[in-house]
Amino acid sequence: MGKDVMHMPLKNRYKVLPKIEVSHKQFGRWPLTEEISQHPLMMNDSRPWPRVSIVTPSYNQGQFLEETIRSVLLQGYPNLEYFVIDGGSTDKSREIIKKYEPWLSGWVSEKDCGQSHAINKGVKLSTGEFWAWLNSDDIYMPGTIFKCVKALQENSKVAMVYGDGLWINEDSVPKQIYKGGPLNTISLLTGSTGNAIPQATAFMRREALKNVGGLNEKLHMAMDYDLWIKLSFNSDLEYLPGPPLAGVRGHQDMKSVKYQLQAYLEHLQALKEGCRHPLCSHRVTPFRNQEYIKVYFGVARNYLEKNMWLKALPYLLRAVINAGFFYSMIKLFKRLNRKYHQQKRL
Repeated sequence: MGKDVMHMPLKNRYKVLPKIEVSHKQFGRWPLTEEISQHPLMMNDSRPWPRVSIVTPSYNQGQFLEETIRSVLLQGYPNLEYFVIDGGSTDKSREIIKKYEPWLSGWVSEKDCGQSHAINKGVKLSTGEFWAWLNSDDIYMPGTIFKCVKALQENSKVAMVYGDGLWINEDSVPKQIYKGGPLNTISLLTGSTGNAIPQATAFMRREALKNVGGLNEKLHMAMDYDLWIKLSFNSDLEYLPGPPLAGVRGHQDMKSVKYQLQAYLEHLQALKEGCRHPLCSHRVTPFRNQEYIKVYFGVARNYLEKNMWLKALPYLLRAVINAGFFYSMIKLFKRLNRKYHQQKRL
């Protein structure tokens, strides 16, 4: 069990973060050896910066966890509350967490019911006006917290802000931009824009999170998509263009790769629940819905890769039907039949 919950400012303590051994290739790379930028302790209007709570759920990702923790602490944000909620890891995660214990507001290492449960545990501990979670294999880019806090303060109608991510590999080498883009309830439920929300870049109002009941603990893969939909029914979501806000790590053990079928099935569940929401627009239907089509094909493909043809077939048929194939064939048949009868009358 970790230490009791504390609420301590971290403003003058970053420069004494533990030194870590790095290779020549890693030297000078954020967030391993760089010092934090100095930021004013007050905002421009002389008010203190609002408290921001960050939660990192962790389980057996000790090879990445230290970078994650440092990327949060080295932000230099003067009113930060940071919790690490570990699920009873059996690797070196616990030792890393204890190494940074003086800079954490609290931590725990015990068995839980999955990632969503761990994040909700962190929510209950947190007191910040603004809130985010950062998975234990991702990292924040310099200045991310300040940028997101400023955006949330400038627009009280916005429940959540997010931006572009940066795909990085196991060695934290940048690969490509993980592009976000503007989204609302309709585009989230229809996939009409093709835009995404890189989860690691999202910051939200804690009150907005509480109003939708936190994360759905029955979901282990699509809890973020489910949350975006719920938040969008009540308030706006704002996309912040510009440099990437977070590094999103791609590796062979990432959940979305190892459990892709479960991810698609949970995404479908969240999508259906969103479409049944009382505030959902009548314009949102499964028919010719790009999001439904994408998910149905995704489920079917995963079943086919496992040679589970009978399970794949219903989803494949739904994808084809939703894509309007049969509808288009019927329209074409009627048009040809009408033309045939017209010519016959002549």
